[in-house]
Amino acid sequence: LPLFTNGISNIQADLLHAYEDGVEAVGQLQLMDYGNPLYINKGMAVGKQMMARVTQINSAGHRHFRSRYYSGTTMSTEDPWQWSASHSYNLLHTSYLLSLYNGSPKLQKMLVEIADGLIAHADKSGNIHPEVNFSTDEVKGGPGSQSVLQVFKAAYDITGDKKYLSFIRRRGGGNRSFNKDSLAASYTGRIKDYGAREYINTVGTVWIDRIVANDNDLQTDRLGGVALTRINNTYPENYVSWKIAKPATYESLAVYVTKGSAQAINVIAYNLEQRLISADMGVWNIKPGRWKITQGVDNNGDGKADGSITEKVIDLERGQSVKFNFAARKNTIIKLELVQAAKTDYKDRTDIGIAPTDVKVNDNQLNVRVYNVSSINSPQTTLLVRDATGKSVKTVTVPAIPAPLDLTPKYADITVTLPAGTDISTGSVQLDPATKLVQITRLNDFVKW
Repeated sequence: LPLFTNGISNIQADLLHAYEDGVEAVGQLQLMDYGNPLYINKGMAVGKQMMARVTQINSAGHRHFRSRYYSGTTMSTEDPWQWSASHSYNLLHTSYLLSLYNGSPKLQKMLVEIADGLIAHADKSGNIHPEVNFSTDEVKGGPGSQSVLQVFKAAYDITGDKKYLSFIRRRGGGNRSFNKDSLAASYTGRIKDYGAREYINTVGTVWIDRIVANDNDLQTDRLGGVALTRINNTYPENYVSWKIAKPATYESLAVYVTKGSAQAINVIAYNLEQRLISADMGVWNIKPGRWKITQGVDNNGDGKADGSITEKVIDLERGQSVKFNFAARKNTIIKLELVQAAKTDYKDRTDIGIAPTDVKVNDNQLNVRVYNVSSINSPQTTLLVRDATGKSVKTVTVPAIPAPLDLTPKYADITVTLPAGTDISTGSVQLDPATKLVQITRLNDFVKW
């Protein structure tokens, strides 16, 4: 019996990991190619399954996972399978991302219901138990895991209700002191640890998904919070990202985020090269609006800018990047501060987008599929076509597109016939070229081939 029980445990774990890795892959693409309708649509398909099939409201009125043994087409809902597991909650990755992206009402409602269902089973000490039987509503096993706590972070961000905060362990943001000696000691220890694990993490590993290289603290230092790690961190809490201009590399710039919030970001960065380098800093989890950006060099090591200080105010929103130059062998201090919030938040904005795979070129004709990837109906707008020389050759109307509130993609197919002889061997299409729409992002408005 013990051997048989262990066998069941291993089987269910492997199957859940396989499904979980597929969901995580979609989530990674949503993070890396922000606003691409291709991945948002795939995320909606997963979220719809989470809401309608994988989780449901049980007889006790709680939303729980129906099974720990299922695939994309079949599910076992009898004992011993009708228990949620600590890893069950990792399957909410795409739902988290869509909730953050466009405030999908159905997915946000589902996430809050799952959080409330877990709270209903909190013990007298306030511990959360992730293993719940769907039919009987009983719990078993020990208290929660990191993946469960992320449900409460999502519920708090959605509702603002502080009852969820007591179940959250912060992994970034806030004010953080900078101590170069303690950082050097910590990173030295990390280098030694990775060196000791190098063999088992490379050619010696027995499981391809069991490589141990914990980088939570590195992400928090460089990004202001953990963006993504396998299993335990699927709710992004980073405030910045970096794209360092070549020939410099990620080893060229030491970065430490001393403050991260939706209204303010502070960074200290040191350029290890002997020449000036540049980097684009992406911003995430911030409120849209007018931001004041201050940059200067710290000449005396007190963590404050005292030389070559510049200041500007720009419109900034999630997913945008700001370019910075970093003087050689100097500490650069960067401060971003929200000075005027935008009139609308992301969930209250429309968003239309084109995936590169949805532009088809055939002789002098273009077929373009335009998606609405927001939770707001999109109004009528225009699509501009440019030829191989970059010249504007035609503007056509894009009709109003309803919001995909039912988690089913909504789109309009546009056919553009160009004058004979137009060279579109290369070219581009641009949505809303006059920028009349207030959108979640404009990163998905332009496709070049």
